[in-house]
Amino acid sequence: MHPVRALFGHDAWANRELLSRCAELDPEVLACETPGTFGTIPRTMTHLVGTGPFLLALLSGHQSANTIVAGEQREIAALAPVVEDCAAGWRSFLDGTPDPEAPIWPEQQVSPGRWVAMVQHIHHGDTHRAHVASVLGAAGVEPPRVSVWAFGATGPVADGPGGEWANALLARCFDHIGWATHQVLEHCLGLGEAALGATAPGTYGTAHETLTHLVDAHCDYLGRLTGAQDEFLEGAVDPDVLRRALKRSRAGWRAYLDAGPDHERSVPTSGRPAPAWVVTAQAIHHANDHLAHAGTILGANGLTVPDVDVWIYGTTPEALPAG
Repeated sequence: MHPVRALFGHDAWANRELLSRCAELDPEVLACETPGTFGTIPRTMTHLVGTGPFLLALLSGHQSANTIVAGEQREIAALAPVVEDCAAGWRSFLDGTPDPEAPIWPEQQVSPGRWVAMVQHIHHGDTHRAHVASVLGAAGVEPPRVSVWAFGATGPVADGPGGEWANALLARCFDHIGWATHQVLEHCLGLGEAALGATAPGTYGTAHETLTHLVDAHCDYLGRLTGAQDEFLEGAVDPDVLRRALKRSRAGWRAYLDAGPDHERSVPTSGRPAPAWVVTAQAIHHANDHLAHAGTILGANGLTVPDVDVWIYGTTPEALPAG
């Protein structure tokens, strides 16, 4: 399976898992809010599920018959059909081997490439599922396990072809993750010790510990794929150590992808071996998850939260075509 197809398959599967768990919860839990997240669980899930068809419509030109309009909130049970319609729509769109670099709005003089909306779909889903998990954790409820590790353990089959378009999109995913992690790291360091030591219910730990874990895991996943060993980072390590490790991982992931890896080969992990596509897609999901935690921590403590979504990244010089 190509990691890009896995990321889209994981997104739909994770939404199903989260909706199923939420359907079992008492109304009091669903109504809980945690500072730094998007809002209540129904509000967050409506926004999360409703954004997928919106992004797909931008690319395909086909409006879903089950569109969720801005500001609308639906019951948890009413969101499942939207998830299935959206999953089918994305499968069909990807089966058409889209060109990620083609403009979303070709009639405009300046338009973001299609990759922006496609990578945003993955990033946005991971972000808001992390918000829901934080709300559940703060309420004392164990959230469902929706990592790519868990998705891979279900034995999904290849969901359509990959190809050069998918390779280009995967590179864009990792480029965004590297940029977003750098932005959040530097933002937190600029805010000082009060921000680095801050935390919030339902997150990983302090902001400093979260960023350390994020960077360490991003290096570790790459090491599992390449066999290279990197420095183990734990706790809240020195900022310059984090900066150097992040720089190495950004360059390392780009080199790994440029080499045309075999995504089906078996890779040793801390548990049983897994296909390389699982490790690769998990690296994207894991980074998005903990970037969301960092944002929740900052927001919960009344601190500014950097906007690192893909729409913003798509306007940066490093994301724009050369020349």
